[in-house]
Amino acid sequence: SYQLLGAKLLAVTLECIGVMVIVGMVFYFDLRYADQLIANFNMISLTGEILWELIQAAGFFLTGYLTFILMVYLSLTLAKSLFASFKHGRFIAFLCFLALGKILESASNLLNLYADIPGSDIITSTDWLAVLVLIGGLFAGTGYLLGRKVNL
Repeated sequence: SYQLLGAKLLAVTLECIGVMVIVGMVFYFDLRYADQLIANFNMISLTGEILWELIQAAGFFLTGYLTFILMVYLSLTLAKSLFASFKHGRFIAFLCFLALGKILESASNLLNLYADIPGSDIITSTDWLAVLVLIGGLFAGTGYLLGRKVNL
């Protein structure tokens, strides 16, 4: 169950990274082309600091997407395992999805995660650690339920 879930998350992660790299390259080449065509465009140069901020922003979006995917997987697992015997089990699982989203939002507000996005250091190391613990918790809970009740 953990291998199945890990393989799905690895595929999603690699796909997202590939899409971000391709979109970033296309955007950069479009900006270079616009710089050649438009007289007063003045494209800024891509320095190491700007590149590091772009990598951090991409990591921010990737962790948000992985959290969302894990929430969906957990809700589907709940619908097929714990709430399968109820008449409206899928609806209850959807309500659990909404509640989990609200809990995660409250936790991120409590920890002040992502509060420094406009600054030069987008996310601090403690924020990354908290996000990775959150993703690990969602992964462990979903993997446990998959291993015990559901055969996807």
